[in-house]
Amino acid sequence: AGPYRLRLGFGFVAMLVGVVGTLAVPWLFGDLLGEAFDTQVRDTSALDATALSLVGVIATLAIFVFIRHYLMSWVGERVVADLRIEVQRHLLRMPPRFFNDTRTGELLSRMSDDVTRLQTVISTDLSMTLRNLLILVSGVGLLFFISAKLTAITLLVVPPLVITAAWFGRLIRRYSARAQDQLARASGTLQEGLGAIGTVQAFTREDYEARTYTTQVENAFDMFVKLIVSRSSFMAVASFLGFVAVVGIFWLGGNMAVAGDISSKALGKFVLYTVS
Repeated sequence: AGPYRLRLGFGFVAMLVGVVGTLAVPWLFGDLLGEAFDTQVRDTSALDATALSLVGVIATLAIFVFIRHYLMSWVGERVVADLRIEVQRHLLRMPPRFFNDTRTGELLSRMSDDVTRLQTVISTDLSMTLRNLLILVSGVGLLFFISAKLTAITLLVVPPLVITAAWFGRLIRRYSARAQDQLARASGTLQEGLGAIGTVQAFTREDYEARTYTTQVENAFDMFVKLIVSRSSFMAVASFLGFVAVVGIFWLGGNMAVAGDISSKALGKFVLYTVS
């Protein structure tokens, strides 16, 4: 991605603006809720101004989301195209022994499926990871600014979530690698069988080729199912811990609001930041 660092830089700037906008939305929403439910205020000018500001921030956020997504996706597609060309040229320089030891179908699978997954990493995963990391750090800072006590208690859910994510992460990586390897073997079998279809039919080996390919595809499917189960389990556990944290915030924050330790507007902002 080095040759395209200028586009990446603009994409990163757009991401920063998007992060600022994302963090501004819960703050303005909190003000909007506080002003809407403040029965002592009869003038709606502040409510109108806050609503207009919120719409403006959301519109700006949408524009920069488009810019970020376009630039990062463009770089991802360009890197994949360059990588395919580079790998193909590299393969053309490999010695004959390499091709005797490696199935052509497996190489084709690596060129198509594996390289495409790199495109997803560059265009989507990288930008979303950086964006979420910035939102996390800035959001926690804003939470401490709103209520240090409530934030400290809320962060108690982080250690079990991190441990869970690390354990599931290792499991997901293991199953993902095995699934990709099995899929490459199946592609190799398919390519060899179709490439020598005359010989296969001459020796009536159609059933053997079908059984071999079916077995390998089913093995790959089993690995992908295990991968799906691992990802689904992680999402379920993370959702459970997240919602439990939100319930705890509502309960504890409600008690603090009753005691006068935090305003309803501040509590609304805190909950919105926690959820987002």
